[in-house]
Amino acid sequence: MNDQNVSDLVEHLHETVGDDLRSVIRYDFDAEGYDVVYARDDILDDYSEETVENIVRTYETDALSKTGQEKWYNHGEQQCIMRCFENGVEVNLLADGQGVAVGLDKAVFAAQKSFIGDCMELAGVTSE
Repeated sequence: MNDQNVSDLVEHLHETVGDDLRSVIRYDFDAEGYDVVYARDDILDDYSEETVENIVRTYETDALSKTGQEKWYNHGEQQCIMRCFENGVEVNLLADGQGVAVGLDKAVFAAQKSFIGDCMELAGVTSE
């Protein structure tokens, strides 16, 4: 995931979801680092540096366990992991030991009328 790919992704996200984009973080386990590529003005105030580092470790664990996941499921290469919370959605776009994590407001599900959002509503997980 080079700089241009990530830049193109951020531009696409701004065009597609606008102000519902919360954050974009690129991480690389081997380089032992991460970059907050984009964070909406109101987002980072709620997170300490330690909390962001712990979240990034979760993303890295996702990317490192990708190969094992691919062996367990007969679906081919694992490409992303979504985490849906009451007020936000985290999408971890995976590569081997690296990736890009995208944080979105929950409103993205309602605005997009997504399949997953519909399933969550029908299952009684959410009321939106």
